[in-house]
Amino acid sequence: MHLYITEKKSVADVLASYFNSHNDTYAIKGKGFYYNDQGNCISWCRGHLLALFQPEHYNPAYKHWDLKALPIFPEPIQKRVLKQHQLHYESILREINKADCIYHVGDPDREGQLLVDEIIQNANYTGAVKRLLLNALDNISITTALKKIQDNSAFNSLFTAGNTMKSIDWLIGINLTRFFTKIGQSVGTTTTLPVGRVKSPTLALIFKTCLQHDLHFPTPYYVIQSTIRTSNGSQTVVLERETPITDESIAQSIQQELQGKYVEVSSIKEEMIEKTINDLYSLDTLQIEMNKLHALSPSTTLEAAQLLYEKGYTSFPRSDSKHLPEAQKEIAFPIIEKLLEKSYVIGSNCCTINEFTTNSPIFNTNKVTAHHAIVPTLSVMTDEEYQLLSESEKLVYAAICKRYIAAMYQLPYQEIKKEIDLSVDTTEYILKCKTRELLQDGYSKFYKDSEDSDIESCAKHPVQIFNTSSYKLDTIKIVKCMTAAPQLFTEGTLIHAMNHIDTYTKDATVSELEKLKDIKGIGTPSTRSTIIDELLQAELIYKEGNYLRITNKGSNLVMALPDCIKSPIFTANIELQLSDIELNNLDPLLVINDTKSLITDIINNPDSITQAIEALMDRTYGCPICHTGYLHKKHSTKTNHDFYACSNNECKFLCHIKTDGSPDVTPCPECNKGVLITKKGKFGNFIGCTNFPSCKYVVNPNKAKTSSNTFKKEPCPVCHTGFMVKKKGPYGEFIGCTNYPTCKHIKKAEK
Repeated sequence: MHLYITEKKSVADVLASYFNSHNDTYAIKGKGFYYNDQGNCISWCRGHLLALFQPEHYNPAYKHWDLKALPIFPEPIQKRVLKQHQLHYESILREINKADCIYHVGDPDREGQLLVDEIIQNANYTGAVKRLLLNALDNISITTALKKIQDNSAFNSLFTAGNTMKSIDWLIGINLTRFFTKIGQSVGTTTTLPVGRVKSPTLALIFKTCLQHDLHFPTPYYVIQSTIRTSNGSQTVVLERETPITDESIAQSIQQELQGKYVEVSSIKEEMIEKTINDLYSLDTLQIEMNKLHALSPSTTLEAAQLLYEKGYTSFPRSDSKHLPEAQKEIAFPIIEKLLEKSYVIGSNCCTINEFTTNSPIFNTNKVTAHHAIVPTLSVMTDEEYQLLSESEKLVYAAICKRYIAAMYQLPYQEIKKEIDLSVDTTEYILKCKTRELLQDGYSKFYKDSEDSDIESCAKHPVQIFNTSSYKLDTIKIVKCMTAAPQLFTEGTLIHAMNHIDTYTKDATVSELEKLKDIKGIGTPSTRSTIIDELLQAELIYKEGNYLRITNKGSNLVMALPDCIKSPIFTANIELQLSDIELNNLDPLLVINDTKSLITDIINNPDSITQAIEALMDRTYGCPICHTGYLHKKHSTKTNHDFYACSNNECKFLCHIKTDGSPDVTPCPECNKGVLITKKGKFGNFIGCTNFPSCKYVVNPNKAKTSSNTFKKEPCPVCHTGFMVKKKGPYGEFIGCTNYPTCKHIKKAEK
């Protein structure tokens, strides 16, 4: 019996349909899988059916997070069947036990290899296993893939690399998330602080960009511009300066000097610009483009591309390649012919197949990695099928199709760029202007009806400026500009930064930069959008419009982390090691042991703890008693109640929590130095001053609840830790801060 195991049911559906179109008899039986008359089966997973055990599996004591229990290094790290997939796993297991040969049909990447292999391994299957790699799900691609079936043992190292990656991520995530979270909790941080191999360097990158943006102080500068009139229109000209004009009076002086002046051409620089599309979409570039043009999140773009792949309309989406193998030239023209009939691809343009060529740089077998670029398949959808797609699927599919035909359009885009210098008579000033003349629209014609173009509008008949003429300057304008802050990341530009992390790592050595280039950034095309989503869900970052900003929680975590964890060099080294494992050049145990050593060094390093305490200290509420500590929320297991306590161990101040979650800190109206707290006496609870015995103010708690004057308080607007209370001075009553003499804020008392 032959058993096919696909990653998703949608792939199983396509495979069964393909076999049936070739005279097979696959059909779903009951609530099970596809079976044919010979008893062969096509089954499917539902994502990962197995996961690594949580720490408490190895030791029940690990269920409670405790710094003393770290590090947690189980030997070996084991897998479990996910509870929600138990029945489905057992169904696959029954088929595995009956199989003479298994066909591994997981997605053609590291994750897809791992996902199916771990099920086969967990089942202790010893029979034959073959690998079927489906880079696309149209009939021709499936036929080609079936002719190239390999023994699955050829991919053992890919599985080992995936397994090693999961173990490394588990060790880092479990140990360092617990380590920094528990330190944070000891100094008032109440939330979980997730740490990850790729997550932490990405968070640090966002932190750095936000910091540069927020610290930027906009300064004014002045641009002087005018217009000249020619025989066929007017043209803006701008004063050229080596350094910006930052003094408005200087700008005004130049403005006066230019009034009524004439200019003549002193030089013309002319450049012919010719553009063609030399590569196709990888997942990264597709996500970046969709976010830039349509504000689609990277995860939305990936989801749409995955659905299009599963429906057989496009090739495998989780690819980092931008090229096609030369063998695909055979099907290029049939695909283009079908696409030229679709208005959602060519818009209002009319083209013939003769205008296209396969002599394009997109066909380069040497530049194809495990998967080729994302392209349309021969199963081009009809206009009616296109209208049934979701909006995100429409946008993604149209973009993929347009890129495909545009890359093979024979005529290049052409324009002439001119940069003209104009000298001002009787002065040394030079004014500049730039013109662009469109000669040939080339591939850009496919983008005229949409926003999917990187070519700005270009005039077919620009203003003509001649060497032999002089032109009078019209009104001279002074335009006040402000220096711009460094741009914040969008999800799309962050994906680009992760993919080109070497350009964002200024303090790296030459060899380290080479490593970053070799691994093509941090994360993989299929995980980068997930990383961003996880940072958003953990409230380490948030979206402000289309831009990403870091939260206080995220900033504190970045400052708490040691450089070795938040540096992209750390991730680069691991990725290079995983690549070596894929090539059978490295023992995975060495990589895991290195990771354990790193974790141990961080946990046992006193400097790590000191740095984390300083960064994660919650400074929201200052202690009103010692004025050096901060009030942090604690929990009493004895009374099962929360309360606030001072972080200064020498200060024993405790207080209740108000209904809004803040500390119940009321200044004593008698001495204005202490704070009112609930105390226990011989005759029950009473409210007294913490300044006892110097201050013996007490009040019945029941009366206090009905007396608004007793507990009336106003936070100090200057120090934010003291309270404004009525005091007596040599000139009568006034309102002053309880933090005096540290805070000397006062105001007049109301009469």
